[in-house]
Amino acid sequence: MGSPGCDTVPVELDQRAFSFWSPQHGRWAVEAGDSVLGVGPNSPDLPLTKTITVEAPTLAGPLSRDSTLQERMSDPAGKELAEREVANGQSGA
Repeated sequence: MGSPGCDTVPVELDQRAFSFWSPQHGRWAVEAGDSVLGVGPNSPDLPLTKTITVEAPTLAGPLSRDSTLQERMSDPAGKELAEREVANGQSGA
């Protein structure tokens, strides 16, 4: 982005800048991965681009009755429920 005659303008973007409304999760969410930022006079004409990597927690789907044990154990509420059910099913636990 440093062409002769062009100024460099630093821009800080936090995760909120990359969030989207997820109907599946019922909340704003951010997906990890590469995103391309483009700058130009209009959307079809973006002469300046930069690929950045967004770091975010894995975006897992909401738990359902078909969720695997691994999916349940990676979700804090699912883990608590699974541990409670295992404890309730074990005598002397």
